[in-house]
Amino acid sequence: MGFGETIQDAAPERYLQYYLRYTDMKELIQELASDQPSPTSRQRRAASAELMDVGRKPVGRFQEGLRVELQKVNQFACVKHEAMFLELRRICDSCSRLGRRIRSIAGQS
Repeated sequence: MGFGETIQDAAPERYLQYYLRYTDMKELIQELASDQPSPTSRQRRAASAELMDVGRKPVGRFQEGLRVELQKVNQFACVKHEAMFLELRRICDSCSRLGRRIRSIAGQS
């Protein structure tokens, strides 16, 4: 079993949608690497124009795949950030209620 399959098998179901498709990205990188001969300076300038091409060229497919995968990672970070914020708010609210209760009890004595 390869690294990509190991990651997918170990992923908790609730987070699977956020996991990077390692095997797909690896294939895109290999395709990109095999398509790129050793560039001369003129080829480097021409290759930079290809960076904007998200069409059929390997560099475009790689860029689009990377964009999609990074968007998933960002979504996961946003979901976890929101969950932490809500939990901290709940804890702060509980502390406030506890403080009011303690003051109320202290005021009765």
